[in-house]
Amino acid sequence: MYHKTDQILDFFKKVSLKVPSRMRYEEIPDPESELSLPVITITDFATGEAGKEVLLLVGGEHARELITAEIAAWLGRLLTGTADEMASWPAMAAATALARQHGWAKSSLAEWGDALLTHVVFKIIPVENIQGRKAVESGDACLRKTAAGVDLNRNWAHAWRQAEAGSEEYGGPKPFSEPESRVVRLVAETARPQAYVALHSGEYALYAPWDSEAALAPDLPDDLEAVLGKLNTYCQCMHGAAGAVAGYLAYGSSMDYMYTRLQVRYPLTFEVYGPDGLGKTAKGGHPRRRLAATADAERTAFGTGGGSAGAEASADCIRDYNPTTPAEYQEVVSRWLATLLVLADHLAAHPAASAAADTAGQDGLPLPQTPPTKQDLALKGETGVAAVVEKPTVPAQNASVAAKAKRDWLSANYALPLLPSVANMMQPAQVGVAQAFETARSRGGVRVVLAAGAVAAAGLLVYFGWRKLGGAQLLGGGFARRRACSTRRPVRYSV
Repeated sequence: MYHKTDQILDFFKKVSLKVPSRMRYEEIPDPESELSLPVITITDFATGEAGKEVLLLVGGEHARELITAEIAAWLGRLLTGTADEMASWPAMAAATALARQHGWAKSSLAEWGDALLTHVVFKIIPVENIQGRKAVESGDACLRKTAAGVDLNRNWAHAWRQAEAGSEEYGGPKPFSEPESRVVRLVAETARPQAYVALHSGEYALYAPWDSEAALAPDLPDDLEAVLGKLNTYCQCMHGAAGAVAGYLAYGSSMDYMYTRLQVRYPLTFEVYGPDGLGKTAKGGHPRRRLAATADAERTAFGTGGGSAGAEASADCIRDYNPTTPAEYQEVVSRWLATLLVLADHLAAHPAASAAADTAGQDGLPLPQTPPTKQDLALKGETGVAAVVEKPTVPAQNASVAAKAKRDWLSANYALPLLPSVANMMQPAQVGVAQAFETARSRGGVRVVLAAGAVAAAGLLVYFGWRKLGGAQLLGGGFARRRACSTRRPVRYSV
């Protein structure tokens, strides 16, 4: 039923070779260590990636939450037409019927997903905590953190707090101390997603920021409540601001960082499974309070902060975070695949990335080749080279320009042309001088030299006459355009 970590990653490698028109597999290295993470890109590559909405999905952040990587793997199968066995799942039939009922899918989820690939790019990190998941596979079933003992979802810079090294929520000695977090940040900075989804388990829930405050974050999209309502079609579970709904606060989470630092439109956490339906609307209560109490009990009993435990505790950890029967496994996978497609469908129907590209086209500006990103440099082994990427400084109130600013479509050496250029203005004088001295060289004589001076003077008169007739105003307009463009602030990367 469950797949080993190596099996999941091997699947993505093989399918990327088998279906290159739909999937690309990359190992993205951390510039500060030897670690790299697999990053999967799924879209219709025949229509390219530019101007499409980007959905970044991260699974396997917590080691014992095995089901999250399973969902990521099955999404890869669904979107590449390699999930034939799912057709026999009763849960998949039910999820498809519900999608048809709402008018989202005309036939199967696979065909729905395939149609979305012309509008959406899926960026998938199926297993963030690779070594931790492998430790769980080897019997350390209660391990939540990394092999180094760090909770990756407390290692992000927003609202990070120092905790005891042995605690369940130890976020490392400092923000981004862990290579896994740094790679996910690098991918997000490069991909510029419109939606970010962190997959977790232990309860059923749909969360938006804040994690670190008991309130809904300001300036989220006006339609967020409606989006959560659509996503809840399949979950039928608790949803809203994580800190307010969950009953406890989480500091240094990836969701809060994606919202505050990267301005992701829809930064979300999907809690995909809870024991005995924990978190379902009908159950009520605040399930994460119960989970926090469970974690305290684990620390008291085993002194491990969610690490190694006895056989009974291991069984409890598996059951508390992962479905244990084939029917339940298939239901969880099917429902959350459909939920992810609902989110992608919403992105496609309310595009931000393509709107930015359209705005650029309406402004009459060319779209030069995108400058190299930190990810490009890392892939080429040029991480020691400083690269300059220019980003516009945009007033916060201008939504369309702000959307355009999120995409690095202006190259570092791009400048608006001056009309007419200084070279064109000086051309008459330059030609006059050149002709005069060529005549002096070939024929000699005082009269020829005087003639050369006269021609040069004529060229200068042409130039200043042009300025008198309004050229200076045109030139000033050109410089004004350059000043308008100069609000783009260079950001220097050295990775």
